[in-house]
Amino acid sequence: MMQASRTPLQRTIFYLIALAALYFLFNAITQYAVSPTADLDQAEQLILSQTWQLGYNAQPPLYTYIAKLFFYITQPSLISLYLIKVIILTCFALGLLKITQALNGSKTQIVIVFYSLALIPQFIWESQRDLTHSVLASLMAALTLLITVKLKEKQTWTLYSLLGVVSACGLLSKYNYIIFLAALFITVLISKPYRKIIFNKFILISIVLFLALLTPHIYWIVNHLDIALESTEKLRTGLQSPLQGIAKMLTASLAFLSPLVLIMWLIIKPRLKKWQEFNSTQQFFITLSIFILITMLIFIFITHTTQIKDRWFQPILFFFILIPALFYNKPHFLRYYIGSSVLIALLVSLILPGRTLLANYTNHTSRPNMPYPTLLSQIQQNIPEANTILAETQLIAGNSRPIFSNAQIFLPKYQLSITPVLGKALIICETEHCHNTNFQSWLTTRFKLDSTTLTYRKFSQPYYYYNKASLNLYVAVVNLTSSESSLAPVK
Repeated sequence: MMQASRTPLQRTIFYLIALAALYFLFNAITQYAVSPTADLDQAEQLILSQTWQLGYNAQPPLYTYIAKLFFYITQPSLISLYLIKVIILTCFALGLLKITQALNGSKTQIVIVFYSLALIPQFIWESQRDLTHSVLASLMAALTLLITVKLKEKQTWTLYSLLGVVSACGLLSKYNYIIFLAALFITVLISKPYRKIIFNKFILISIVLFLALLTPHIYWIVNHLDIALESTEKLRTGLQSPLQGIAKMLTASLAFLSPLVLIMWLIIKPRLKKWQEFNSTQQFFITLSIFILITMLIFIFITHTTQIKDRWFQPILFFFILIPALFYNKPHFLRYYIGSSVLIALLVSLILPGRTLLANYTNHTSRPNMPYPTLLSQIQQNIPEANTILAETQLIAGNSRPIFSNAQIFLPKYQLSITPVLGKALIICETEHCHNTNFQSWLTTRFKLDSTTLTYRKFSQPYYYYNKASLNLYVAVVNLTSSESSLAPVK
């Protein structure tokens, strides 16, 4: 009887996830068809995935590991990165629907959760445009919450094992996942229906797996504190009052949740209720929200963080997508809610490629308008068989990877454990004749090359869909000898 009653619900979830996969895939295809240029985060993954390391930069390494595994099958390419994003976003949507189902949500509630995804700009827009680590961390946070909900009903060693693995993967995706995990732990601890999850012998399995998976990266952090803490330093702007950080947190969180919070009030009656009037699920999510706020306040007071951006909240406040469904009580507003979501989703599908296509008319360009692949292909055709690329910028380096597929690519920004290949190397710059003092210093220190004595060749190409500007790249050819390329990678 129970199985029969669940069948329509499972069918609804299947159709909705198929729709989500097609939607994300369509947007990936249109973006790639319009421009083959890798944006900043995509370029970063193309660079870092050249090698396996316990850590790479101020972000954890899991996304890079996934990209590198994909590249073993598909070769390094932008379309592979788009495919990874489609899979992650689809799995994230599935995770939210499964959480709703695990909470005994109705078909209507599942539909509301699905369409709520379109009402958070960070998910419907930014996640499809360029983000990487935040998207993966959001998936891991959703899976963590799903496992927690399932553990309330059934405490098995399998679920506890998954909890340990997924929690570790969350931290290996993005460090701010720890704020969600800490708030969730406290909420579970004080919530009577969930408390038994912690006071179970199988929790030791979670702890052991969690620590085992994190230990290698923790070892790397200990030995590279300056790199690992770089992201925290970026969040500071000198010795300012924590009140500025709190104000920034509130505005960023509202920016993250809007327009969801606005439309939500059309569905949730804007009146205060006594605590006892909320059901246990509603109480759980209200408590979780409170402890996330407290955890964020503690973080701000400890770190003096003031530069908090809305994307920072993706793996922390993602569960607000569930809130309209959990508090839903006005059936006559459902059609307007879904209609708003569909309209936003359609607009996003038009704007994602349209922002590049319409650059001539809007007089505004974005990175996809910059013709790096075309220029780099011209360079590769004119100067073939380069074994090493020394790139001035991240966009040059990342977009070089699919074109110079057999070359090692170096960039001052990253400390990769790869060794230059002997023979022909290309120095590629955007600055005219590589007159960038930092880049020149890096070439001298790292490769014993004096860039001021080199002869440069200029390659130029108009922007994609924008004839008022061109991208220029300056290329010099050098020959790396054994003495110049035998330097050990910077650790």
